[in-house]
Amino acid sequence: MKKIMKKTAIIAPYTRPVPPVRGGGVQIGIAEVVNHFKQFKPYVFSVADKELPEKHIIGNAQFIHITVTKESMRSSVFDIWSLKEYVHYCYQIAQYLNEIQPEIIHIRVNPWFVRPLKRFLKYNPKIILQHHTCPFSRSMKSWEIKSIMNSIDMFTGVSGYVVNREVLSPYPVYEKKCRVIYNGINPEHFTPYWLNGSERKKHRASFGIDDHELLLLYVGQIRENKGVLSVIKAFNELEKINKNVKLMMIGSPSGGSDKPDKEQKVFFDSFKKEIANKPAIIYNGFTGRNKIQDLYQMADIFCAPSIVTETFGLVIAEAMASGLPVISSTRGGIPELVGDAGYMVEHPEFPDEILPLMQMLVSDRQLRERIGRSARTRIENNFTWEKTAATTEQIYLELLE
Repeated sequence: MKKIMKKTAIIAPYTRPVPPVRGGGVQIGIAEVVNHFKQFKPYVFSVADKELPEKHIIGNAQFIHITVTKESMRSSVFDIWSLKEYVHYCYQIAQYLNEIQPEIIHIRVNPWFVRPLKRFLKYNPKIILQHHTCPFSRSMKSWEIKSIMNSIDMFTGVSGYVVNREVLSPYPVYEKKCRVIYNGINPEHFTPYWLNGSERKKHRASFGIDDHELLLLYVGQIRENKGVLSVIKAFNELEKINKNVKLMMIGSPSGGSDKPDKEQKVFFDSFKKEIANKPAIIYNGFTGRNKIQDLYQMADIFCAPSIVTETFGLVIAEAMASGLPVISSTRGGIPELVGDAGYMVEHPEFPDEILPLMQMLVSDRQLRERIGRSARTRIENNFTWEKTAATTEQIYLELLE
């Protein structure tokens, strides 16, 4: 007799669909996690897209797409202008939920969904709110936060940093409602260079990088608060000491486009001036997800010392899975990810803190290999989508006890 699985509804953010035909880190994560569920049947709700049917099934998961106006999709935050569409989005989802009646409702990212959704429900499921960023501490009043926390059964964050900043530190009374569900990646998508040396050599040759040259890699948005200038300035000093080094910088100034928006134009112009006439610095702009693993495989050292607080650090996880020694910062949730399998600076705005780590790794091949292998192992043991799915389902089961 076939076992009847319990049901969970996962409500994606408002701006992009799942499956992630338009990209998006949260959307990619949802698609990966539900693929690894073993004890719950997932129903995934997200916005409609012309490339996707209204309803379809992949594996054990059913995907349901909700139509919203194009204008409302431009806003990823709650405001008066978007209130009508937010409520309508929740109303449409609630009609499905009242019919399906999943035991768990798992809201991703948007705390503003909680109260209108509960208002439209005709039954009493367990509700989880999961934050990938920090909207509570950045944009919400205390009474709003308390109202939401009193309306849910569990709050989770993608790192201990998120949980502490959003709830535990300002509202310790909710401690029993808080858990961490770390993000994950697919390690098999990021092959360490020692497993495929021929591919590494081919990719390096395509960029004119010789076998004897050491390649430092930055992947991320080209923004001041990502530590971009610190990387460049530290590398400039490194090149004075060692001529056999190159720096590759991958990323865009805004949202996957190599054209900066008005807010980022001034910095992006200064960035281009900073790297102009420097043949040892390669800027490759925005790179799609299907090619990014090739760039990790080319590199010898990964350097992304974020100045802004990162809630997790996906590119760092990808670099670690690729077997690269990483240089990052102690901001936000990064220390939870890196642990003792990489290097972090306290003050990423100061190139003088980054340069000695670059020098140390450039000069010691055995150290690079040891740290890189340790990084790969840390990802395999702690930060896979299988692990994320198992943790998520365990929380579901605990709520239903």
